[in-house]
Amino acid sequence: MWPYQEHFQVSVAIELRSLIHSLDPSIECRAFLVGFLADDRPNRHPICVAPDDCVVRPEQLAPIPELARRLGKYDPSIHGVHSLEKAQEGLVRSIEADGWRSAIISTLESLPENTWATYASWPVMIDGYQVFTIAQIDKARLKQYYSLTNDRAPHDDDQPFKVMRSLLESCLQSFLSRCLHALERPNPGDGFGITGNIDDIIREGGRQMMDVTTIAGGAFDAYRTQYEIHNRISSLLYEGSEGLGSIIYSNPSHPHIKIDIEFCNSIPLSNHTAVRKSLELTSNTTSLLCDGHEVYGIGRLDGDYDEGMENAFLVRYMRRFCWQLEHASKTLMYVEHGNPLLRKTDFPSDLLRDHLSRVFGSLPAQHINHLVSVSKALDEQRHGALLIIAEDASSEAERLEQQGYPVTPFPLTEELLRTTSKVDGALIIGTDALCYAIGTILDGMAHRSCTASRGARYNSAIRYVHGKAGRLAIVKSEDGMVDILPKLPPRIKRADLDDRIAKLRQFTTSVEYVDRKDFYHVMNWLDGHRNYLSPDLCSEVNDLWPKAEAKLEKQEWLRGFGRFNADPDYSEERLK
Repeated sequence: MWPYQEHFQVSVAIELRSLIHSLDPSIECRAFLVGFLADDRPNRHPICVAPDDCVVRPEQLAPIPELARRLGKYDPSIHGVHSLEKAQEGLVRSIEADGWRSAIISTLESLPENTWATYASWPVMIDGYQVFTIAQIDKARLKQYYSLTNDRAPHDDDQPFKVMRSLLESCLQSFLSRCLHALERPNPGDGFGITGNIDDIIREGGRQMMDVTTIAGGAFDAYRTQYEIHNRISSLLYEGSEGLGSIIYSNPSHPHIKIDIEFCNSIPLSNHTAVRKSLELTSNTTSLLCDGHEVYGIGRLDGDYDEGMENAFLVRYMRRFCWQLEHASKTLMYVEHGNPLLRKTDFPSDLLRDHLSRVFGSLPAQHINHLVSVSKALDEQRHGALLIIAEDASSEAERLEQQGYPVTPFPLTEELLRTTSKVDGALIIGTDALCYAIGTILDGMAHRSCTASRGARYNSAIRYVHGKAGRLAIVKSEDGMVDILPKLPPRIKRADLDDRIAKLRQFTTSVEYVDRKDFYHVMNWLDGHRNYLSPDLCSEVNDLWPKAEAKLEKQEWLRGFGRFNADPDYSEERLK
């Protein structure tokens, strides 16, 4: 389509992976470009896909242009008419562009055996092609996080208002918007860095996500203001105390809002100090009531609220500098020190089963089921808790007896876990769920996975389990997050790795020239799976890939892959 498209696509794919893995390293993602020829030209493909080795083939996209024309057809009776000519032209273009995006998403998600959720940018015309940036993420992982169902909200003029359904979706839309602007520049891809700073994209995603609150209250002119307001309020102390409490956003006439106290003089949200002081008036069952502009009283959302309405939201202050956006008692976004974070909706039972079988080998199914059942009780502890499962639980309880409370072994149940995890320190149990110690202060060497952004409980668990076989930690933090340590990457098929290595060897020994598509198909896969390469394989790949690259038929643009270094925590267990 244009000379630098390969460079642009590779850069976008790398930056998308950085974005998604900043939010959740377990989510698989991929990015590619799609172009549709706008008019008939000789010797031009009607549909192009980059990279050449993309699993999506041009012929699979053939129905899109006709579908886009149907979905993007302007209808004055539905879409209205602007009196200004320029505004009218913009309206028609946006409807047509949305038609293309909807057609692309619908077609890609209906492909046989599709397991990806698809997001598409608006198009940019480049050398006769309508070019779209496509981002896809693993649907199964996406379901771990709560999401709204409606991406449009009603507006006074009957035109639906676009809203973000989840923080992930909001960050992806911000990312794709930056890709759009990059494509609009001359020679897109001629240089480094397409989308800019990843943290800025995530914060912009947080700002967009908060628009659901102003729309719920009917304060459409307060668009993109709420995120910074709550960062500011959460930073304030009142008489030396951190701010706790909550604010409900809704239209004051909402049928399920019950007003207990109505203020004679509403408090503007911009008066951060007054709002912070008013939080002292709330309780576990009552909240400040807000329409997006002002706090007008104290009340509650009654139990008859229909979750499908998606027109009442709650901001809960957890502690200083920490707050979260909720809908129907489910977390949409958690914010800590101004940085949005994801929160899983349910206890990660499937992930725990996976880690138990991988850390401890062939545990009996009844042991795994019982350990998962007991561990779920951790999720109910609002103050945080730490559970250690260890093959050497008995000897560890004895070794650490001066740092905890060794006990005569007893079978741990959900009820006993709720009681024994109330004290500081860790519970230490065996793989048979026998408890050997409570309230134990753990030891261990500092590890590169330790981070100042997490608390002492989390970092203590990392130091204790990393580098030690037969140990697993489940950490419930006070902010609601549940972590299973060590964090193990998803397993992949050994045959998939062996196949790529065999092809790379073949490039250097059996052919005179190497096809670019074949070379980048192999190297892009290896680059995305570095953590699955043993030290010996890393050394071999470092030796082979430059030799294979030197045999490429076309040398006009080369992507460097850098040195492959084995993960210090590498284990053959990652392959199946």
